[in-house]
Amino acid sequence: MVNQIPSLLEAFKRYAKEQDVEQYNKLEEVMLDGLSIPALGDLSFLKECSVGFLSLSNCQVGAIDHPFPEGTKIERLELNSNNLADKKSLEALGNLKDSLQELHLANNKFADLDALSPIHTLVNIRILNLIDNPVGGVDDDSQLAKAAYREGLLKALPNLQALDGLDRNGEQVVFEDSEPEDDEEEYSSESEGEEDGQEGEEEEDEEEDEKDDEDESPPNAKRRKTDAAAAE
Repeated sequence: MVNQIPSLLEAFKRYAKEQDVEQYNKLEEVMLDGLSIPALGDLSFLKECSVGFLSLSNCQVGAIDHPFPEGTKIERLELNSNNLADKKSLEALGNLKDSLQELHLANNKFADLDALSPIHTLVNIRILNLIDNPVGGVDDDSQLAKAAYREGLLKALPNLQALDGLDRNGEQVVFEDSEPEDDEEEYSSESEGEEDGQEGEEEEDEEEDEKDDEDESPPNAKRRKTDAAAAE
């Protein structure tokens, strides 16, 4: 059984020690996935932190009882696979409205649109993930609920580029730093390698031809000399 950590502050301190960082408030990325932190506790310490990416996925978080403080620099927040369900937990994110650009809440317990309404204040969000929540319906009979859920969020968040992996037109999102581009680079590298190999083979063929010419030159020269003597 995973031991519970009493607060997010304590988790930060332990993480800083593991990362060999002298002061926890100097951390820029904090990934605490899989730790048991059911109660995050007072979050006021985050105001003095440099963290821009905070991941608390699968941490058994049941509620966020204390608000994130004003001035928090978090741009990406991951809270996937927890037990969040109430409106109050999302209201606690209100002070992140200026900084937060990505919010991941997949596989939680949000069951209705009203519970999600505090997200409407996070106007700078570009990426929002609510997959595997009861809200919006999960079966074929809930198309109207799904449409209302999606339409409501897209209307409230003008900067939103991706909702549950789909863009505003319902097309699958592929970001510039995604794996397909890496594959393309790898393919280009392989093609360049093949071209280099072909050029090398051509150079070898040319060298062999030149060598053959050199090998044939002495007999030809001797034959021309013999022909000239006969003519005299």
